[in-house]
Amino acid sequence: MSTPADRTAARRGPAALLVSAAVTLALLGPLVFLAVHGWRSAGDDREAAKDLRAGVEYLRPLTRLTGALTDAWVSAAAGRTADQQAVRAGVAATDAVDERYADRLGVRGTWTDLRQRALAAGPSAGAAAELVDRTVGLYGRLDVAFNNAGIQS
Repeated sequence: MSTPADRTAARRGPAALLVSAAVTLALLGPLVFLAVHGWRSAGDDREAAKDLRAGVEYLRPLTRLTGALTDAWVSAAAGRTADQQAVRAGVAATDAVDERYADRLGVRGTWTDLRQRALAAGPSAGAAAELVDRTVGLYGRLDVAFNNAGIQS
């Protein structure tokens, strides 16, 4: 005993089934494309957010180090002894975030050079000014990392 649906399918034949399949694929194709595109876009957004978080974490101790280096510069220019402990503390704090995020942000070489110079610097105003300048250069490298991640600063 056949059902009405079986009789209708038998009457249509293979050409009708092929047309039905083609129409179904034509309708599902754009939906699949949009789903895949949305998935990739969301993944890119997540990676950009991770880069942004890493950059912000990196900036926190770097900002403290910049303050300590600026204070050392002002002290040296005024003929006073600079607070090297504050500079060393800033270097140590930046070291901690550099270990976690420098590769992601692409700043390891810049930080390594700045770190060595900050720890070896003497008490002169010129040395302190150069360190502040190099620290500002590291901010520039972080800005490039943000822009490469699609984050406008």
